[in-house]
Amino acid sequence: MVGIILLDLSTQFSQVTNQAIIQSLSRNSNSRNNSIFMFSYFLGGSLGTLIGINA
Repeated sequence: MVGIILLDLSTQFSQVTNQAIIQSLSRNSNSRNNSIFMFSYFLGGSLGTLIGINA
């Protein structure tokens, strides 16, 4: 139970940290940078799920 909570918290903290880094890159293209980041994030998650299922 503690391990699940720690994994969830670390995932949320890394998401917030990555979002802060993305938002600080360029004020003029925040929405574009965020769209690319979120697309890459979900693409990586879905590919990881596919590889995990096939493993």
